[in-house]
Amino acid sequence: MTTNLDLVQEAIATLKNSLRAVNQPANMDGLLACHFCTHFAPDDGWSIFEKPTKWMTESESSPDQAPYMAILGCLIAQEVATNGTCDNVAVCQFTDSLDRLKQRKNIFQSLTSWIFQPATVLGISIGIRASKSEALKQWMVSQLTEGIQFHHATLYQKLIYLYAANLLDATLNFEIPKSFKDHSLYELSLVIWLIKRGIVVSDKKEWLEEASSQVLSLLLTEGLHGENEDFRHAILLDVVLDYVYSRSHLPSEELLLRVLRGFEPAMERWQYKWIITDEYHIQAILWLMLRPYFDDIRYEENLPKVGRSGHRYDLGIPSLGKLVEVKYIRKKDDFQKIVHEVGIDSVQIKSQAQFREIIVFAFDETCAVENYAWTRKSLLDLDAIKEVVIVSAPSTTRNPSP
Repeated sequence: MTTNLDLVQEAIATLKNSLRAVNQPANMDGLLACHFCTHFAPDDGWSIFEKPTKWMTESESSPDQAPYMAILGCLIAQEVATNGTCDNVAVCQFTDSLDRLKQRKNIFQSLTSWIFQPATVLGISIGIRASKSEALKQWMVSQLTEGIQFHHATLYQKLIYLYAANLLDATLNFEIPKSFKDHSLYELSLVIWLIKRGIVVSDKKEWLEEASSQVLSLLLTEGLHGENEDFRHAILLDVVLDYVYSRSHLPSEELLLRVLRGFEPAMERWQYKWIITDEYHIQAILWLMLRPYFDDIRYEENLPKVGRSGHRYDLGIPSLGKLVEVKYIRKKDDFQKIVHEVGIDSVQIKSQAQFREIIVFAFDETCAVENYAWTRKSLLDLDAIKEVVIVSAPSTTRNPSP
């Protein structure tokens, strides 16, 4: 029997697959999906960014086309965010193209105009923000101001104008409708996303709770509309996951990882007299953290043997098909040691079908953070390893009792 939990997980999986489909170099929807996503990234990370000059050389589009400018704007913004600067050739191409775009008259007279294409408007605005050109800022804000007052613009387009203006440090006067019962799933999710970030002001927490619940309900009853590859799915996924995390605590892989990653801040009140010396102590702490969320969690049960070799897992959650393998690091050599041990575990898991993936949780008594990156990469290269969480021991476990 299909349960509500199954339906929610299926809907979330569909949204994630949609975003994986746009995870292509210089894909416009992919660039914006990365911009809006805070709760999700593809398994192998985002593959959407390219060097602006490289993309310009290989692109078959005309620099005079607004979508070209939008993609280039996003790539420039990423380059600036990563390196603090961008190749002047790309910036000049972007600003020169926009100077030509500025010459177009009556852009609101045709409903196929670039100003009515949300992705294009956002990409250009992101690029202008990175270029730090005050002249381009003023011009773009004037277009957004006119757009938000244009009677033929849809609510979604006006919300995009509102957000784009915010990116450019401008505030537009626009009254959000009090009721969204007759509006689309995408409009409702964007309003919630804007409210969560203070771009739209709302002091009605009850309305926000009802609206978030309605988004989830619409997603389950009506499903997605339009193209599967759509940056709007990133906003929708972010809103749905935020609601699931903060309201329902729906058992999920995301919740599991969220709890594990919260280990370090959760140790703030740890005391000297509570001794941590081995893996069993860490397993007990993780059990206390995870048990309130996962009713079917188990510990220290045997997996089927591979040949004459048997394996007893640390923590298992059958409903998610996940094992949590706990490792304790006492000295520098232990980092390579756990890579070897987990490699054996990843082979052992193939002897059964109940658990499909392993999440490695390593507690580092040495606090040797310089070893975390290579250890994590080495572990993720192994079969069946879904994620790796490495935490440092709190200071109260490293110092002697007073």
